[in-house]
Amino acid sequence: MSVDLAKLTAHACKPLVGTAFTVRYGDADLRLVVDNIKVFEGSDIRDRHVVIDGVDAPARQAFALTLIGPQSPELPQGMYDLSHPTLGTNGLFLGCFGKDADGMLYEIVFN
Repeated sequence: MSVDLAKLTAHACKPLVGTAFTVRYGDADLRLVVDNIKVFEGSDIRDRHVVIDGVDAPARQAFALTLIGPQSPELPQGMYDLSHPTLGTNGLFLGCFGKDADGMLYEIVFN
């Protein structure tokens, strides 16, 4: 099962906070826990209805999921198949934006 990413909203993602995605990297499955949802107030990128390849995409505010993973290895920025028990497996662009005492910090942006 996978979710229609064009229709996913920040509000629909709220129950994901504290849950984990799994990503395969090399020979290991890494666990990335959703830490926060950032809503980009005033963004006009998707504040209107659009049609992409003939598919209706309703208006939504741009948002990002922030995730925390292990300190090592650091996943390079790029596309990954991320699996989640609720959302299924989806190809998502993941970028690292920092590191703290708890682990590597990543972000998935939805425009």
